[in-house]
Amino acid sequence: FNYFGANAYSYVLAKYGDYIDFVSMQLYESYSLAAMSVYHQHMTPEDYLVSYIQDLVIQQQSKFYVDFSQDKDLDMEGQDVHLPLSKLVIGFANGWAADEDNTKQIYISPEQVQTAYDILKASKHGDLTPRGFMFWTIEEEGTNDVFLSR
Repeated sequence: FNYFGANAYSYVLAKYGDYIDFVSMQLYESYSLAAMSVYHQHMTPEDYLVSYIQDLVIQQQSKFYVDFSQDKDLDMEGQDVHLPLSKLVIGFANGWAADEDNTKQIYISPEQVQTAYDILKASKHGDLTPRGFMFWTIEEEGTNDVFLSR
């Protein structure tokens, strides 16, 4: 089944996309592609964020193909699933993940997010900023002196 986990929202977006306000891509999940890119491929967090958005918008034209026919229970044909920037919210880890020894969840500092945002805002392809940003929980605000809601 091609879209297991990696595209967990794909069925809902394909079927009810017009009724979905936003989709949160939670980069902080354990062993995410973001963490792999930063910790094992030595990409900077800023470069990862910029390339993730550019790939979605420019290369994939805000859509990706999912072969739903592989799951007979869905009774749905394969199709392009659209995820426009106007619905994309990027999820970040709070300070709980800001440990130098942590390679399970990615921590991207507010300064790194700001740098990526500025690059996306000034892109030669136009404003490529997502709808917004989110974080795991307000309860963790201030952990390890990290503040994401200020």
